[in-house]
Amino acid sequence: MTLARAGASAKDHGNGHFSSEAGASIGLRFGEQDHQKICESGASAAAEIGLGGAIVEAEVDTTIYSYEDDDGAIEVGHGYADTGVGIGLGGMKAKARLGVDLVKTRAKIGKNQEFNTHLGANIDTGVEAGVDGVGVKFLGFGFSAGRNTGISTPFGGFSFKLW
Repeated sequence: MTLARAGASAKDHGNGHFSSEAGASIGLRFGEQDHQKICESGASAAAEIGLGGAIVEAEVDTTIYSYEDDDGAIEVGHGYADTGVGIGLGGMKAKARLGVDLVKTRAKIGKNQEFNTHLGANIDTGVEAGVDGVGVKFLGFGFSAGRNTGISTPFGGFSFKLW
């Protein structure tokens, strides 16, 4: 089944906080429960501003094949490019990511815990710091500590989502 989606929204939260987002995707899905997807591509952008700070993010990605269920997921041939910049009371981020994952996996290991791996090539670069932890990457080499804790290289990496 071909699945195409597009949408946009803007909201005044009534407390000095404003947000907007837009996105579109297209792909093929198989099975009664839509667990398998082939050739899915998407793009999205979002922005928020308020008394606590501002953030802007955008991304595009394509996946050749993926399977996802309640226990985890596997993606084959996942290409991505995204960027984000923001600062506020809850933290800051300035990042750009570009890469291709030959294989990417996610396995649930508890109610809210996960183990993630990826094998591919990337030049992810940036810094993030906030209530959920910190992360630093430069040309694919990096680490994160906090809610998501892991190590990455330009050719792959792993992480644990702890809570």
